[in-house]
Amino acid sequence: MAHLVIVATLSYFIAHIENRNYSDLKKILYTALYHDIPEAITGDIISPVKNSIKWFAEVIEKAETKMLDDYLFCFVDEIYKEFISPFMLHPFEDEIWKLVKHADILSALYEAKIEVLFGNVRDYESICHKLEEKLISVNLKSIHYLLKNWLLEFNEKNIVQ
Repeated sequence: MAHLVIVATLSYFIAHIENRNYSDLKKILYTALYHDIPEAITGDIISPVKNSIKWFAEVIEKAETKMLDDYLFCFVDEIYKEFISPFMLHPFEDEIWKLVKHADILSALYEAKIEVLFGNVRDYESICHKLEEKLISVNLKSIHYLLKNWLLEFNEKNIVQ
């Protein structure tokens, strides 16, 4: 759940820096807060694996839908289920998704940098580098601002005092 809060917070910052309107902001925050809920039930299956075989993503989606119905949606009203399920099952299907996806990548970079600070250099340093390269190539002022003023300056000297 901490990941979802971090992604929602970063999404909020990105939306404001990009001057998104209120209805966009609501959709961005719903997407950020709910995009990984199926993983809480099915476990994390990363996108490259889901997309490695043409039909596999569809099978995963059917399994996620069934498991959400069995373990979550049975406890909520049908109206709420209809409203919220697209944010869980199809979070990255419109133009808004890019902002949340970038926040998700920023969150992954933040988590990887914490691992490096705590000595897991061998496993996470290359991950940090790849994520930084991916984000530097993004053409959004919000991403460049957050990288320059927050994440790339994130180091042991600034955190551990």
